Amino acid sequence: NTLRAMRELYRLTQEVNQRYQLGLDAIRANFPRETIQTFAGFDLKNEAMTGWYFFWGNLTAAHHMLGDHKRELETARLGREQYPELLATLSYEIEALAALGRIEELNERLNESLNLPPQRGFTPGGVMRLAAWELRAHGFREESIKTAERSIAWYKAHPDQDYRSGLAYSLYVAERWDEARTLGEALYQESPDNEDWLGFLGTLDARRGDRDEAMRISDELKSINRPYLFGNHTYWRARIAALLGEKEEAMNLLREALAQGVPYTWLHPDMDLEPLWDYPPFKELLKPKG
Repeated sequence: NTLRAMRELYRLTQEVNQRYQLGLDAIRANFPRETIQTFAGFDLKNEAMTGWYFFWGNLTAAHHMLGDHKRELETARLGREQYPELLATLSYEIEALAALGRIEELNERLNESLNLPPQRGFTPGGVMRLAAWELRAHGFREESIKTAERSIAWYKAHPDQDYRSGLAYSLYVAERWDEARTLGEALYQESPDNEDWLGFLGTLDARRGDRDEAMRISDELKSINRPYLFGNHTYWRARIAALLGEKEEAMNLLREALAQGVPYTWLHPDMDLEPLWDYPPFKELLKPKG
């Protein structure tokens, strides 16, 4: 597999790029301890690593997968010391605070996000949604919905930018299902080949109890056959199955999606998998392998 091949490549080359990729592949395959071990001793002041802020995101994620949120927070703050101007490194700290349930500090950091410029893949609204996901995953549903509402407000305050995708997902996290559906349908009509919007509508059908329509969409997702999906279509099917109460089928689809390339890091904060959170096979699946 990919991780085994990368282990051998790094053993042969000992190059910094391969070492980083090994740590990344390890966490994607649920080997967070290997990621931490691989990243230990990186010389972050080396000129070759200038701008590698995403190093901190993967290292904090490894601690998160191990449930060591205090270490996660310490690591995130080291990243912020190196890149204090980036929303990305702020988001790593925010996720750790959400996992720890440190709501007051979390809100202070969310306020701080408003003063940092958006960067590729990160906006204040998106960071707020990340916080909402983590809050819900750690048992703070009420705070999660409030934080998702903050995210919605941020998106709606920036109508000059096309942030509709982010807004749709934040409406979903805030449990504003009807508004999420209206926007999701519009986005799907604009991009009918985008499996994410098809899956998004399928999860909404499952949530409103429309089993027939949810299963129709699941079947349509199954029929998608094009390169570079990396299991995303199968993962949407697993989410739909979980919401329909089909736990065994959801687990089968999750295993299939992981084999197709979906990273383990997606599973923990996914609110569509909430029906599985106390399901022993799912808990076993999430246990770190190394």
